[in-house]
Amino acid sequence: MTSPRLLSTLLAGAVAGAAVAAPITLLLDEQSTQAPPAAATTSSDADATPVSAPAGSGLDVNAVLEEARPAVVAIRTQVVRPSSTGLQRGEGAGSGFVIDPAGTIVTNSHVVEGARSISVELDDGTELDAELVARDPSRDLAVLSVEGGELPALEIGDSDALGVGDPVVAIGNALGLEGDLTVTTGIVSAKDRDVPVTREITLRGTIQTDAAINPGNSGGPLVDRQGRVVGINSAGARGAQSVGFAIPISDAMPVIEALARGEVPTRPFLGVQTADLTDEVRAETGVEREDGALVMDVTAGSGAENAGIRPGDVIVGVDGRDVETSADLGDAVVETGAGEEVEIEIDRGGRTATVTAVIGSRPGSVA
Repeated sequence: MTSPRLLSTLLAGAVAGAAVAAPITLLLDEQSTQAPPAAATTSSDADATPVSAPAGSGLDVNAVLEEARPAVVAIRTQVVRPSSTGLQRGEGAGSGFVIDPAGTIVTNSHVVEGARSISVELDDGTELDAELVARDPSRDLAVLSVEGGELPALEIGDSDALGVGDPVVAIGNALGLEGDLTVTTGIVSAKDRDVPVTREITLRGTIQTDAAINPGNSGGPLVDRQGRVVGINSAGARGAQSVGFAIPISDAMPVIEALARGEVPTRPFLGVQTADLTDEVRAETGVEREDGALVMDVTAGSGAENAGIRPGDVIVGVDGRDVETSADLGDAVVETGAGEEVEIEIDRGGRTATVTAVIGSRPGSVA
């Protein structure tokens, strides 16, 4: 049986997730009150992050900004969300960027979650009302629409072509500060990071960067040296320095294009939250195996629960394919597809068994 202490320290995704050393937080700058919405406040001595290029990168930051910043917007929302004492009202701040001159804007789903109204501020100071077209919480993506005439739009880059060490620039409405957008620089620190941000959602295959990404940066672009968007800034590690994560644009574009049409793609869903079998996890749980995906929790009514999978099981195979990590399990589920029946091999207390599960689907939500 998994201990409550270990379960509370491991963040895991609904399909698959790996244990992380520091909690991950979505980067929304929000002020909440029980009264009518309060005006955003900022510290009088808060300065925008200075712009500096990574040493030896050959990055011309000014040229990048000239190319990219006109298409980046600050997003402000009036939100109403449930709380333990009733409905909670407040204001939120995030970022976004234009991908279509007709007024299509990309941001994170969590930036506009619970929004009663949404406004965007363009780089020239123009403020426009925005309409939520559709959002997909499972991928943390949303598309907005504004009517503002011919808007500057960002060129879409190729995140698959990025290499570790490549210079990048993050642009956004950090901390919801008044005035110009904040610009920070850094490099691609790693690729293909699976980042569990809630007990239900794991962002898969993200770009890790040391460019400073702060609350309010959510939904803003991560751009390459040519000013082309290669990622969507989404999450940071609390208590860690220079660790931020962005959704790769090459993975995001098919979802974005569907959202722009008002459609929300579904995602295959088994219904387990899992952790890799690290030394710490094995010591805490008493599991002797060194490979597999340890089941930490099972979603009620899911294919996993219906198949009899339970916390403490170790998933070691899917349809004859070895599962050595949580990422392997996630890949197998995604490749299998929703509605398909699979044979799942589990290790329960040192004994192996095979169960049959039907892969479900998890939709996002339209406006």
